[in-house]
Amino acid sequence: MFNGERETIMRTELPGVSAELRAGIAELAAEVSLALDRDRGPIPARLDHAGARRLLGALWDETVDRTIAALSGETSGAQARLAGLLTRIRSLEIEVENARTEHDRGELLAGLHDALARLRAARTVEDLFGTALELGHDCLGFDRTLLSRVEDGRWKLHSMAVPRAPGWAEDILAAGTAHPPPLDGGIVESDVVAKARPGLVFDVPDNPRVFRPLATAGKSESYGMAPVVLHGEVVALVHADRYYQRRTVTRDDRAVLAVFAQGFAQSLAHVTVLDGLAALHTGTAIPVPVRRPALDVSAPGTGDTALTRREVDVMRLVASGATNNTISRRLVISEATVKSHVTSILRKLGATNRADAVAQWLRAGPVRRSQECPPGG
Repeated sequence: MFNGERETIMRTELPGVSAELRAGIAELAAEVSLALDRDRGPIPARLDHAGARRLLGALWDETVDRTIAALSGETSGAQARLAGLLTRIRSLEIEVENARTEHDRGELLAGLHDALARLRAARTVEDLFGTALELGHDCLGFDRTLLSRVEDGRWKLHSMAVPRAPGWAEDILAAGTAHPPPLDGGIVESDVVAKARPGLVFDVPDNPRVFRPLATAGKSESYGMAPVVLHGEVVALVHADRYYQRRTVTRDDRAVLAVFAQGFAQSLAHVTVLDGLAALHTGTAIPVPVRRPALDVSAPGTGDTALTRREVDVMRLVASGATNNTISRRLVISEATVKSHVTSILRKLGATNRADAVAQWLRAGPVRRSQECPPGG
């Protein structure tokens, strides 16, 4: 079940309460009408959760008004009866809320299943990013979804979807990309990156640890976020909220985002290999991090074909599109030394040029790269 089908169910066909719960509400409504001497008429044959909450809210208000009036004019027996009705109204409100929560959780899980399947179908980095933005709304029920990168210790916005207001998405991105904030503990995203764990943010307008330009432009009250972890490092973040639904994000939302981000990471590792150097050159790919294991003389893969620690540093920069001059400045070594490292990398990987080396290095996967960096390298 994809786009159109799920949209119809989630947006236009609200879930109905169970027959048993509807019967309990109808019985209570009849008793309240009798106690208040007020004919409310029959309740709808099909009652959704929102309608049930409104009906019970009206019964509560009317009963409270009569209870207040009864304090001076009714017998103690009548007062007790009204108090009993209020207790039952509140009990049914809790039942309705629990039923709604269970339904929403089921919808989220079903949507998550669809979302992960569609992520796996992506074949390029660009397709993956576009698909992920669509899924935040179409399958997971969020109103706004934001994808961002974690690069050089900073949070860099990448793309955003606001289906109801595409122009607003562009404005929010513009506000957030002007000055990418450092992930130095000042903003809440720092915690998510440092711990590689999802998070929820509340009271956004007054929260001192939100990125203020983005908060001002986005006008969100709460949002959830989850890290995209690739080869042991957080390389991206997924944010989402329920702005138009006027709903606060929940722990269920956080859990769904976390699983979605894991699926995104798995698909990203796959399509990065498929896209290879072309995706990196377009600037749409997230740089693939290199895991740097502790040195271990017994580690496998430490023969002549394994890259040394310094060669891994050079290879990572080559894969990001850096020139020899840039690599020289970043690693504080001479260009001649850079060229020597590149020549050694090409020989070890059996590559004919830099592009071929990057493609082979990416295809080698995390297992091969985690075995690089032999002792003394």
